[in-house]
Amino acid sequence: MCLCPASSLILGDEVDTVTLLRGFLPLISIGIFILIAKLTRAPRYVTLSALEVCAIAGLISVMADALANAFHFWHYSFNPLFYRLPIDFYITVSLVYGGAVSLTYWRLYHSSYKAFAPYFVIALPFYGLARDFFATQLSGTTFLI
Repeated sequence: MCLCPASSLILGDEVDTVTLLRGFLPLISIGIFILIAKLTRAPRYVTLSALEVCAIAGLISVMADALANAFHFWHYSFNPLFYRLPIDFYITVSLVYGGAVSLTYWRLYHSSYKAFAPYFVIALPFYGLARDFFATQLSGTTFLI
């Protein structure tokens, strides 16, 4: 079983766009995390704590999807999957929504915009719901990246 989506990039003479995107998503998310860490000028201990938040966010996301898959709420139909889950998506979710968001919150909290930090945290779930809703409406499908 292959764990790397980049191994199936070329199908004949065609490049599978979704697989190509899935191959680059973890690299893009690592870049976003490093960029946010540099822009927020967070100390090393804060960055390491943000990486711990990344691990927690990724594990919560994996557990939620595994339960949903076990109870047949949804399933993923594209390949390759690892235990019927797209692990590359969880890396992206954990680094961007777990790490970069926690660094951004830290920066807001330790600046003159301290009053906006709680609103930032409250707005994130609504942003995710609105993003998924509008992406579904615009694409006409329930497949979201």
